[in-house]
Amino acid sequence: MGRFGFVLLCFIPGTGLLFAQTTSTVTNPRWDNNADWTGTAPGYDTNQSAILDHDSDISGNSLIINGGHTVTINAGRTLTTDETITIKVGGTLIVNGTITGTDAGKEFKIENGTLTVNSGGIFDWAGFWTSDDDPATITIDGSVTVGGDMSNKTTIGGSGSLVVNGTLNNDGGSIFGCTDAGDGCCSGPGCTLPVELLNFKAAPIHDNSGVLIEWSTATEVNNDYFTLKRSDDHTRFETIAVVKGAGNSQKTENYAFIDRYPHYGRNYYSLTQTDYDGTSETFYTISVYIEARDKVQVYPVPVTAGHSLTVKMEIPKEEHIHLRLRNILGKEVFNDEFSAEQGIVVNRSIRTTGMTAGSYILTIAGPGLNENYRVIIR
Repeated sequence: MGRFGFVLLCFIPGTGLLFAQTTSTVTNPRWDNNADWTGTAPGYDTNQSAILDHDSDISGNSLIINGGHTVTINAGRTLTTDETITIKVGGTLIVNGTITGTDAGKEFKIENGTLTVNSGGIFDWAGFWTSDDDPATITIDGSVTVGGDMSNKTTIGGSGSLVVNGTLNNDGGSIFGCTDAGDGCCSGPGCTLPVELLNFKAAPIHDNSGVLIEWSTATEVNNDYFTLKRSDDHTRFETIAVVKGAGNSQKTENYAFIDRYPHYGRNYYSLTQTDYDGTSETFYTISVYIEARDKVQVYPVPVTAGHSLTVKMEIPKEEHIHLRLRNILGKEVFNDEFSAEQGIVVNRSIRTTGMTAGSYILTIAGPGLNENYRVIIR
């Protein structure tokens, strides 16, 4: 049986371009060997469009995609090269599989061409990257990693990820909507955040001296600092600590902070990481409950009518405190407001003269305190 192939003619609407398209038929096809393609070999300096449907190792030749031609890497296929790749004006590279550039000294360059990395596609380039001015078109819905420096002067869109291990110079370009110049410029759904958080946890200290908050990271890239915030209602957060980050690290980093003045009751903690360029990420929120009985004492209970009820409080920080005593019908029978300094123990007396026997609710409120106590007068 004689060997035969076929040639697929493709027409791009609006361009008037009619070009031949050829597909590889063997593993590691030579780009200049007609026998390895269904039609004429595309050549390293491509003169026709090509679909790579088998793994290919390009060595010793730079791949140049000329205008009007498209090179497509099919899903599940890998193109590996230790040379440069250049997309000329009007040329197109579509990555559904994987491209791997193994030489840290080689360039990937887009000269007003088109690069599309589709979902599931992987572009892992050990060298450096250069994107010229618009109208170059770059869409990243898959994963792109640049081992060296990246210079970008065009618009990069998509919902994938971009990691630059060298210096990113976003010179008039836009990356996932971010137009700031400098390393780490990345925002929107395609942003790969520079810190991998391993854990974030909080627990009361057994001697009631506060809450121990701990977190650790697996990797850090350009991490300037962490901001730790606390809330008693999961809505309004206040900053309680700013902790310096490790900058750049590829090993586990452990962090800890003791909150000496938690709220009584439920405490919520949030953690935000900020890069050197101001880009930030807020991680998930954790909570811990602090019993108030160790820092607030109400006695004697029950109390005899006409005698004094004592409220003893350890003030965690300078606060304005409000005491209210109400009967079971909600009628206020006692109201007291005062300010206290940090670290002192306050004793306030409530005279029960004229109060009828029964159950009452004592409310103690302040910026770090909101507790209710049942009081019985007999």
